[in-house]
Amino acid sequence: MANTEKVDKKEVKEHPKKKGLPLIVKIILFIILICPTIYLYVEITKAEKLNKQLWAELEKQYFELGLDKQTEATESKTKEAPKQNVIQGNNRFRKFRQDEMSKYFTVDLIHAIEPENYFMKRALKEYDINDDEKMKEHPEEYKVNSVMYGKYVEQGFKDDDRFYIQFIDQHKGFGLFAFKEIKQNDVIGVYTGLITMELGKKMFDTKYLFHITSIKHPYTGAKADLYIDARAAGNQLRFVNHDSDPNCEAIYVPYNNMWNVVFVAKRNIAINEEITISYGKSFKSVRGKELEERVEESGPDDYMDTEWDKKRKEEREARDPNTGKLLHPHLPNKYELEDQKRKILQRMRNYGGY
Repeated sequence: MANTEKVDKKEVKEHPKKKGLPLIVKIILFIILICPTIYLYVEITKAEKLNKQLWAELEKQYFELGLDKQTEATESKTKEAPKQNVIQGNNRFRKFRQDEMSKYFTVDLIHAIEPENYFMKRALKEYDINDDEKMKEHPEEYKVNSVMYGKYVEQGFKDDDRFYIQFIDQHKGFGLFAFKEIKQNDVIGVYTGLITMELGKKMFDTKYLFHITSIKHPYTGAKADLYIDARAAGNQLRFVNHDSDPNCEAIYVPYNNMWNVVFVAKRNIAINEEITISYGKSFKSVRGKELEERVEESGPDDYMDTEWDKKRKEEREARDPNTGKLLHPHLPNKYELEDQKRKILQRMRNYGGY
């Protein structure tokens, strides 16, 4: 027994306990292992920040870079040159800037209201806004509007990059959308166009007409309504559509002896949200006059470069803006001929001859 105990003690002495690594070595190994991980994390964070910065710069230059356009790979040399004011390819869902209106739409871009012609300019010389019935009804409120929003009418919105124009559907046509976040009570813009009389309202579509006041006709002495007509000339606000629950409202601002229409945000507007106002009975100003809600029987007439818009613009230039008569009745007029053709075709259909 004694011999066996001695043997066990020898075995114990021959196999001593293993000692662990020193603490310093462990720390060094930990640092060696953790440093690459920290380095990778830092580099990934930098890459994410750089990526966000690049995307932010791309969003600012979105329109200039043309990222939303679909371009054709090649164009044949034998292909006919595109006609003027005709966009090649499917650009219906493209986003347009305000300064592209004259290029892609049959609209002259103007940043302030202007008299439609010399006759209107002459008629407005005798107009005094202080004698206007509208001003007399609520002088204090309109003076406040003038102080609050007159500066926006003066400076205009020439380089406004907060919005873009885009096609919606066959019913609405084009609309105006927010490219940036808009806060409540922010000024959207000033509605611009040509100042015209009620005669223009009866002759042409009322979609782009904004009633501003009534004046005494310089020749007949009768009461005549004045409108801002943005059909042939205006700014991006002409594309604002109607909504029963709009996010903007129109405010009448007396400035420089004339009524101006300023659009103001009623609530916060998110990015890519459509800008809308109410054209119905809910849209009412202190001017005491309501705009009647009108149901559009035909489709939208703000399609870019459509034959309809071209014909309407050319027809407007071919007729006297005051009387609606042809400026050159002795010459063959294609619009008059087209009207006659339509009447003849209708008669033929009615009598079964077509």
